[in-house]
Amino acid sequence: MKTEPPTNTFIEHLVEELKVAWNGFYLKSYKSPDVPVLVRLALLCVGCDIPASRKLCGFLGHSATMGCNKCTKAFIGGIGEKNYGGFNLSEWNLRNNSSHRKLVQKVMKAKTKSYREELERKYGIRYSVLLELHYFDPVRMTILDPMNNLFLESAKHMLNKFGMQHKYCVMNI
Repeated sequence: MKTEPPTNTFIEHLVEELKVAWNGFYLKSYKSPDVPVLVRLALLCVGCDIPASRKLCGFLGHSATMGCNKCTKAFIGGIGEKNYGGFNLSEWNLRNNSSHRKLVQKVMKAKTKSYREELERKYGIRYSVLLELHYFDPVRMTILDPMNNLFLESAKHMLNKFGMQHKYCVMNI
């Protein structure tokens, strides 16, 4: 099977442009053809489905032991045998930008590929070129696009799994 190119290679040029745009550049507009206007740009959020958000923003996939980009809840077990229980939110440690960036630096300083991969699995993260944007917070600025889930009826499926089909799932899409 062919592997797809690394996401970081694909978006590194965008990140370089966003670094310049953060400081601003001048453009003439149709409303002000004689006087250039200072324009500043920033990446406010990354909105996509779960696999794309993990790959783009530097988190491990949903099947990883730490597959959540908002917390460090560990889902123990092998492939197909994960225990997704433990919904006591008070026991979940939330991720934050500062610790995320420190852990990514630790992963990047690993001397060998195997040690780097071990750290990635341990922390549920990997390097993303988006971290080169000093203002970008991958924990807070990564959002999931709900349209994919609505189309696939994921919410309906989960409600059925929890035995709520009669109360909430009254129509088929």
